[in-house]
Amino acid sequence: MEISSKEIAAVSMLSPFERYNYTIKRIVDWERLFTIRGDEGWAILYVDDRPVYSLWPSEQIATATNAGIIDGSIISEISLDVFLNTVIPELKDKGILINVFPVDNKSGFVVEIDEIVRDIAEEEANY
Repeated sequence: MEISSKEIAAVSMLSPFERYNYTIKRIVDWERLFTIRGDEGWAILYVDDRPVYSLWPSEQIATATNAGIIDGSIISEISLDVFLNTVIPELKDKGILINVFPVDNKSGFVVEIDEIVRDIAEEEANY
């Protein structure tokens, strides 16, 4: 899905919670999301000493907001199905939080696994 540079700039300026809501709608709409991978798998960062898995609604947004903040990391697409059925259980087992739509090395909206799963399910119910 192509996003205009004007939309990227506008959503990047939103509050973390507004970016979270935007992201939930887009990943349900497009049935995919984007994260970063390092040399050894998913890139896990830290916010307030808590491990977080960062995600964005599009590759363009991830690129524009400096997603590749770890040397050697790459932006990686994941289907919503793989995220919910494979990635989420692994993250939950490890106690990792979700950092939604961070911008320029500042955290996004950080949520527990159960919260993002619930919000995705609620958004899917609208379709």
